[in-house]
Order: sequence, then C-alpha cells, then structure tokens
Amino acid sequence: MSSTSLYVFIDESGHHATGKHYSVAAAWCLSDRARTMRVLEATRDRMADHIGATGELKGASTPPSKLDSVIPSMTDYGFRDSSVVHKRVPWATEEPIRHTIHDANPAVAKQVIGDITGQPLDAPELLQTLALSRVLNPLFYPDRLDASVFDEAIIILDSETWQHPATRLSESIDTVGADVPDELTFETRDSQSTPGIQIADLAAYSWLRHRKVGDCKAAVRAIKNRQLADY
Repeated sequence: MSSTSLYVFIDESGHHATGKHYSVAAAWCLSDRARTMRVLEATRDRMADHIGATGELKGASTPPSKLDSVIPSMTDYGFRDSSVVHKRVPWATEEPIRHTIHDANPAVAKQVIGDITGQPLDAPELLQTLALSRVLNPLFYPDRLDASVFDEAIIILDSETWQHPATRLSESIDTVGADVPDELTFETRDSQSTPGIQIADLAAYSWLRHRKVGDCKAAVRAIKNRQLADY
C-alpha cells in the first residue's frame, strides 16, 4: 500500500551572512512518490520548456520577464503533474503547490542576534535557523494543516549548508514538544537532481529580486496567491 507524503522543498537566495537582502522559499506539495527526484518532475520540466532552459533551473540565470511568465503558470503545471496529489490536500483550497516565504536583512539581523547572544560568529547560522523555522511555521499549527491526509512530512533542503540549522530546529522541536506531524524528517539533497528545490529556488530568487530591484511583480503576485493561509 502506497503512502502519501507532505514534501516541503526549501532553497534560499542571497547569502545569510552578508549583504542587505536574503530570502528563503518553500514549495509544498503532497505526493505518493517515494523518490524525491520524481516529485514535481513534470512541473519542473514544463517550466524549463516554458522558459527555454536546459539543465538545472536557477532563478539567477532566468530573465525577470520569464520569471514573470513561468511562475504564474506553475499552478496549471502542478494540476497536470501526476506526481502531485491534487485532491484532499491539507490546506484550505485545492492548490497543488503552495509557498511560504521569509526574507531578512542579514547585516541588521546579524548585528541584533550578535548583540543579544554575545556570539556574533554564530549569528549567520542562527539567522538561517530562524528563517527555516519561519517557512515551516504552518507545521507547528495543527489547525492550519490537516495531517490526516498524509502519512509523513519530509523537509528537503538544498545542500549541506542547511545541515546545522536543520539539526538545531529538529532538536528544538523535540525539546519543546511541538505539536508537529508524528513522522517528520529533514533531508538534504543535490538541487540539480531535485525538481522541488529548483522550483523553490525560482520563488526565492524572484522574491529577492523584487525586494532589491522592484521587478518580478507578476512572479511575486503569483507566489503571494499561493502562500499558505494564515502564514
């Protein structure tokens, strides 16, 4: 008997240790596929065809005009993706893919965290951990996600740079006894072979670029429309 998993793919844009702009985006979906590289594969391929990309999808390599075109199309591609569960989803509307977003000014955040903790060298990792907690916020509120429709929640992060923040957050969840799904795991994957991370990357970059430059308006509007309710 197949199981249904809640997948949350996470990627960042900018750098959590330097600069004025940093964003973290999550792409949420349900799937009965056990292999992470198959989840959202058709959606990712249709997005690549849409923008004429070959290889890994990267927001920084995609013109803003194409981000404004392809990100609003993601919902349609998600409905046509057989790897995604479209009905009996854990959120209020039958959107196949949802988003959560967090952004910060690393320079200011590092200073504040360093002043409070007295450990300025730890500030970048703490900022990353707080950003991770923020985009996963719906998991901590059972009234916002119907956990009865999935068997496990799998958090997929891009690269080993997320290992320590994921461990910190996982330990904190255990320590406080947070009311989260019983089966909750954190994993890191190579973005090149993980379509969901590539989709999260496009969202994170579009959000960051809109903050910095002001374009990607249609992309950001589509992301906002797909944000989880009461996030």
